[in-house]
This record gives sequence, structure tokens and C-alpha cells, in this order.
Amino acid sequence: MQQSIVEIRTVGVEAAETVAKIGMSSFRDAYAAHSDPADLEAHLQESFAPQAVRACMERGESQYLLASVDGRPGGIAKYRPAACPVPGGATDALELQQLYVLASMQRHGLGRRLMDAMLSIARREQRSGIWLSCWQDADWAMNFYRKNGFATVGTADFVLGTTSYCDFLLWQALPPAN
Repeated sequence: MQQSIVEIRTVGVEAAETVAKIGMSSFRDAYAAHSDPADLEAHLQESFAPQAVRACMERGESQYLLASVDGRPGGIAKYRPAACPVPGGATDALELQQLYVLASMQRHGLGRRLMDAMLSIARREQRSGIWLSCWQDADWAMNFYRKNGFATVGTADFVLGTTSYCDFLLWQALPPAN
């Protein structure tokens, strides 16, 4: 049996449509059953439409990683430097804004590989840690983040159209560089 080749790479505007497709499909799969359809579609257009992803990339607001298996794109991570928004939170942190893997590409370790890449970037940039927000009822995601060393440090509201959801703020400290 041949071993699959997994690649994680930083991408720019040349991959905006691929990033958008993965983000839109993954977000819809994860949250459609829990969201008002109109609110969900509005959020998808605002956050994951190709023109929205391309504009974010062009403004340099965030960086994107693309995960592929045997040349087939299947996962994304979006991140930026940002202070952790809890009292006394680290000001030199990275925010993991998105981490999504297509349902058809799960079980290839893409989520874990994207997380490893994020930790590597944070260490290389000498960040004190990584933070993210995650819907408190997304057990599948919460289990993944806890398994990967994140701890709950607070809560925040996430507004999706007309509905406000409670997100957990998760943090993983990184040891200082030697």
C-alpha cells in the first residue's frame, strides 16, 4: 500500500478560490444544522466567498495555510498576530482564526498537521502562545483542541446573523525560546 503524501504550505491570492471553497464547504457542513439558513449564507458570503478571501489576503490581514493529500486540497488554517482577549492575556500571541478540513478529506491527519504547522510558526516567530475561539457546543472541535493542548480561558460572543452564540476562548502557551 502506498503512503499518502500530505503537504502543508503557505498560500496567497493564487489559492483564494481553493481556500474559499474549502472554508465554505467545511463551515456549512459543521454549522448548517445549528444555524438559521439565511444567517449561515450571509456569513459564508462575508467570510468565505472567493472575493472575501482574496480581499483579506491582499490586505495582508491574515495568513493562510493549505493542506493537501496527494495533491488534492483538503484543509485550511487562517491566522494572524493578535493579543489574547482575556484580562492579562498575552499581547504577543497568534490567533488561529480558522481551521477547517473537508469532510471527504478527514482521517488523513490534516487537522493535526495544520495544528503542528501553526505551533511551528508560533515558535519560529517567538510567540508566547496561540489562542482561538470555538463554539461551546462544537464538541468535535473542542475535543480536537483539548487533545492538542488548548485550555479554556474565557468566553466571547460570536454573532452569526441574528443569533448570538457563546464561544470558548482557548489558549495554548508556548515555552520561551532557548
